[in-house]
Amino acid sequence: MDTRFSAFIMDISGSRELSKANRLKIKQTLEALEETIHDWTHGVIPCKTDLRMGDELLVVAEHYHAAYILAYHIYSIWRGIAHPPYFGIAVGNTEETWGEIGDIRLWTHPVIAQAREASEILKSRRRHKPEMYLYHSVDDVSYELNYLLEVQHTLMSQQSQQQRWASLLYTYLRSQQEVSESLDISVPAVSGLISRGNYDVTEKTYDMIVRRLEKLECSDSGDKCNFEAQQLQRTRLVDNIQTHRRRKIQGAEEFVVETLLDLL
Repeated sequence: MDTRFSAFIMDISGSRELSKANRLKIKQTLEALEETIHDWTHGVIPCKTDLRMGDELLVVAEHYHAAYILAYHIYSIWRGIAHPPYFGIAVGNTEETWGEIGDIRLWTHPVIAQAREASEILKSRRRHKPEMYLYHSVDDVSYELNYLLEVQHTLMSQQSQQQRWASLLYTYLRSQQEVSESLDISVPAVSGLISRGNYDVTEKTYDMIVRRLEKLECSDSGDKCNFEAQQLQRTRLVDNIQTHRRRKIQGAEEFVVETLLDLL
């Protein structure tokens, strides 16, 4: 059995400095996020999670692209809010089946250690910029993917608050009319915010990262690669995430920054 998978360790910036009450809120948010991740992946890809120390989340999922896709969609909601998350990501394989892996709290695998190393690299940076780092033993692969992650971070960090909200809503609603109703602004105003917020370039960068990870998995898998199956599962995963988010957004009474994490 050759199981190709990815993992991330998600930590919360400055969480050790928070009051006991606020650390409890972070823990409760991450507990809800664990359930959300299982909703996103249910029936699509095998996925295991482990909430550690109240402010650190380990996620392991099938395929190289999965951890990045999940991290991207979590970060798209959380960024701009106090104490944003950062993600150490790694990819690899195991001869074990998902059933044999069992409880990941007890699973020791080099990829988990590599995700930890990637997280520590981010932690050592004063402001965790960018918020994602992908470990890979091949320098050229590491450089290429982390360069794209830096480009993605730069594009997203340059957005104003309104551009961020418009881009976020458009990602899941796919309708400028619905975005205009959520933000109570005109459709031309929504179009302008999306355009000036470099939405198309940000989405292209995201797509480049996903496709590079898929090609890397196929390269590592050799004759066992099933590129079409990878793409089908990726499409189903993203569709699940978009459907979940769309229902949350459409069910909200109003869209304000204080309720953003409720969309997780």
